[in-house]
Amino acid sequence: MKHSSIYVLASALLFNVACSTKKTATNAVSNIESLPTKEVGSAGTVEAVLNNEKVTYKTVRAADGEIWLQQNLGSLRVAANISDKNAYGNYFQWGRGIDGHEKAEGAVEVGVAKPNNPRGLSKTEKNPFYASEKATGFWWKGGDQYDTWEANENARINEINGCDPCKQLLGRQWRMPTLQEWKSVLVAEKATSFLTAYSSNLKLVPAGMKNANNGKVGSQTSMLRYWAGTAAASGNAFLVYLSNKGLEYPAFSRAGGLPVRCIRAK
Repeated sequence: MKHSSIYVLASALLFNVACSTKKTATNAVSNIESLPTKEVGSAGTVEAVLNNEKVTYKTVRAADGEIWLQQNLGSLRVAANISDKNAYGNYFQWGRGIDGHEKAEGAVEVGVAKPNNPRGLSKTEKNPFYASEKATGFWWKGGDQYDTWEANENARINEINGCDPCKQLLGRQWRMPTLQEWKSVLVAEKATSFLTAYSSNLKLVPAGMKNANNGKVGSQTSMLRYWAGTAAASGNAFLVYLSNKGLEYPAFSRAGGLPVRCIRAK
């Protein structure tokens, strides 16, 4: 596929994208991109630094005309088949960045952050995945529809604004997609089933989720869910949900760990 090259070098003096802890710092001091052309389906790449190691993600010009990651954040590669475990990636609780909680086998703590919002997350240690058997103890339970997931550094995290892992790792030009952006791209891609979601330019896969009750990953190969960056009331947020009923966009507890895709800002 065709692509055009653009190299974006962002010095640490210009911005700090480390939303996570010192021990799990994601000091992406440089960001190198090869952008897709305007042709739908054209490919590109974006490189960053994670824990002092270079990581490279594939990007694609989707049918909505926008540039998206073609693989899940934290995955090893673009899906080679519809059940490719190497394409599952990480599982984020809504509003949280790359801080250790997102790993499939990361630490799990029964309880909540104190306070139970992004401000309560540790900035000096790894953070656990917060789980609870009772909905009253879920992560960020008190959040409302005005909350955001937009910070690119610790200094911008507060009780209503979480750390965007897309900005954190890939730079300010990348971010979480909104609910409307998800709707637009999936309509444009004609993704209405597991098969068409996988065969689309985005190569979406049923990666399952990390359960809010116990922190265990399950439903791989049988559940396709992705977070949108759009908050909802009562401690919920919107997501993409593809099931045997078709494509839905329900509000869901922020405590569930779901895969993340990133979109490039215009």
